[in-house]
Amino acid sequence: MKKATVCLCLILLFSASVAGQSFRATITGRVTDQTGAAVPNAKVRAIQETTNFERTTETSSQGDYSLPELQVGTYRV
Repeated sequence: MKKATVCLCLILLFSASVAGQSFRATITGRVTDQTGAAVPNAKVRAIQETTNFERTTETSSQGDYSLPELQVGTYRV
């Protein structure tokens, strides 16, 4: 009985640490024009090459963008 309790505790501890891992990615960047000035409110599109899954966002007033929680893969931006 004691061995079963120890094994159960170890399994519970291990499964809790595995559940915290995530296989997601984030793409971030800045859109600028030819002079290096930020481009606000520009549409940014990321397309996963293998599935054609598409996510879009707009840049901030400083030209920054972020596309979080993407499936891991190769994207065209």
